[in-house]
Amino acid sequence: MPSRFRLRIVFKPLVLGTARCLAKVGITPNQATGMMLALSIACVVYFLLVPMSWFMLIGFGILVFITGVFDGVDGAIARLTSAKTRFGAVLDSSMDRISDPIIFFVPAIRELLAGDVLSASWLHLPILWDVPLWAWSFMLVVGAYMTSYVRTRATLADSSLDADIGLLGRSERLFLVVVASVVNILPLAIVVLAILTNITAVFRIKDAKKGLAGKVD
Repeated sequence: MPSRFRLRIVFKPLVLGTARCLAKVGITPNQATGMMLALSIACVVYFLLVPMSWFMLIGFGILVFITGVFDGVDGAIARLTSAKTRFGAVLDSSMDRISDPIIFFVPAIRELLAGDVLSASWLHLPILWDVPLWAWSFMLVVGAYMTSYVRTRATLADSSLDADIGLLGRSERLFLVVVASVVNILPLAIVVLAILTNITAVFRIKDAKKGLAGKVD
């Protein structure tokens, strides 16, 4: 599934509106990238310090949603102000790689520290008990990294190759965390994301193989 058919098109007006407001007050693309990372850290601090409850999870979902919006704001500001740079793209991608693990690992960290994530209010499945939540979180981070890495490598191999495809790009990953937090099934979402992100990475590898067939250095 190409990126133009995924969630980013749904939230494009919100991202553009936010970017216009920030650009008017002089926020640069790189500063917006820093704000996205700061929001990611705020998600972790909030999740670890606020007592566990459904309302706490709704707040966490809202923070992750805002983080997801800012994930696209830096690029939108760059386009609006004609301030696109190669370093900006590198910085954006690098901060995304920091943001992903700290958001996806925080439920597992809380479970290890406090033991209250998989409480009676959560959806219990045998697979959640047989495999530790931290292991699913690790698989999710690997899948998220591979999804982005394959896209980057495929584009470097052939700039005309549209490698931003598949079900679970970063926007979809964050949005599923938001929805799962609001409906109180975050551990289940981590399991599903761990599986589907790795499937997305494999799909991108197969698509890259098809697109690069017959091309040599």
